[in-house]
Amino acid sequence: MAGLRVLCLDYGRVRLGVAVSDESRMLAFTQPFISTQKGNVLQKIRSVIEDNDCGEIVVGLPLSLDGTDSLMTEEVRVFVDKLRELVDIPVTLWDERLSSYAAEDALREAGVNSRRLKEKRDSESARIVLQEYLDERGK
Repeated sequence: MAGLRVLCLDYGRVRLGVAVSDESRMLAFTQPFISTQKGNVLQKIRSVIEDNDCGEIVVGLPLSLDGTDSLMTEEVRVFVDKLRELVDIPVTLWDERLSSYAAEDALREAGVNSRRLKEKRDSESARIVLQEYLDERGK
């Protein structure tokens, strides 16, 4: 598994945010989001894994601010169960609290206009979650 990239998914009902690490597992980069409204989502994820030589998946876990589960948390857990049936690589849940807010702030600071904000926010959120994961694992 060493040297293989890490894929991060930010689950949403309309879009999955996507980010992938570099081979050294030090930096996270956004990728185009995956629409959950069109086509086979799990097959699209499999393609991202193969195209980027990913050896691990991190999925953002949307906990409430107090750390408890919410309705969306349970939806993500069901999604991860399906994902684990599809892939033969480790899938890790990672706390994503406030990552969407941080993503919006970063995109606004970068000058992304409000029309494009939604389509970029999910993958930027995945990048933030992945970078936190990589930083924590690298300690």
